[in-house]
Amino acid sequence: MMIQAAGLNKNKTTYFTAAKGRVMYYHSAIYLIKGEGFFEDETTPYTRITPGTAFYLYPDIWHHFDPKPGTKWNEYWVTFDGTIAKTKFGDLIPPPRKPVFYIGMDDRIIEAYEALYNAWYFKTPGHEVQSVFLLHEILARMHMKINRIPMTRTKSPVERVKTYMRENINALRIDYDALAAQEEMNYEQLRKSFRAETGIPLTTYFLMLKLNRAKELLLNSDATVGDVAKRCGFAGQYYFSRFFKEKEGVSPQQFRKNNFILRAR
Repeated sequence: MMIQAAGLNKNKTTYFTAAKGRVMYYHSAIYLIKGEGFFEDETTPYTRITPGTAFYLYPDIWHHFDPKPGTKWNEYWVTFDGTIAKTKFGDLIPPPRKPVFYIGMDDRIIEAYEALYNAWYFKTPGHEVQSVFLLHEILARMHMKINRIPMTRTKSPVERVKTYMRENINALRIDYDALAAQEEMNYEQLRKSFRAETGIPLTTYFLMLKLNRAKELLLNSDATVGDVAKRCGFAGQYYFSRFFKEKEGVSPQQFRKNNFILRAR
């Protein structure tokens, strides 16, 4: 399997202080989108990193990175088999001697990470093929930014709708007819375009965003289940808890407890 794991660490605090780093068996590509901190590995001295920094981890090479003490950061990450990736994609991974690059904030890279994060956690139909496609997009776009290869782009209607959903995640519902009209489409055209481009129905995608946000709040805040439901735009705590258990196999309370136990180890 090429992709081992993918995710978003939101409001991440200092993690490696006690352990002073680690060694992994796979490659990782990490993109910092908020906060600041440092990175170092066997060949790279202590280096300050800020939003818009991409950095890579390599198999069997010690590394150490964390937010600035007393602060938090947000990072997207994906761990993958670099040997398979090189065979399929070519030389898109920088050599270990230079693992850190400031490439700036790029919403195309963020969108690809977000889509990979959703596909990985929700195991949507065709997610394995979709995940490989998205990993290629992430590595290719980073490669182009690192090597200053020009990219042109016009945001598609589907991308604008996805952005609208992310910005209105606390809404109880979305008027898809009005949203389609803004894009000079009718609802049926928008529905089909969205499904064709993402592989996911409109309403399912919006619920996925809500569920991901709920999990982030459960793990990174002391918000009550009722407050999480409200902040994520669910129609009450009971409906949210039932929906959460249906998707995750455990209640929100148990999800929080399970992950806190895992963190404590």
